[in-house]
Amino acid sequence: MFGRKKEAAPAAAGEPAFESSACTGETLIGLRGGDGRLREAVVVRSRRDVEDFCKAHGIPFSDELAAKIPARFRG
Repeated sequence: MFGRKKEAAPAAAGEPAFESSACTGETLIGLRGGDGRLREAVVVRSRRDVEDFCKAHGIPFSDELAAKIPARFRG
C-alpha cells in the first residue's frame, strides 16, 4: 500500500514499435517499455520520419525494422 515507487526503466532499453490509431489513422513510432507502453513516441508521416527517429535514438535502421513500417510509408 505505501511501498516505494519503482524506478522506470530507461526508454532507450526498449525496442522500436509502431502503433496506429483506429479513430484517426495516425501512426506513431516509439520505444516499447517493459510495461508495454510506447515511450518517446513520434508521429510518422513518411519513411524519413522513421529514419530520423532511429538516428536520434542510435538505433540501426535494419531490414527487420523496415519490414515493420506500415505499407503506406514504405515508398
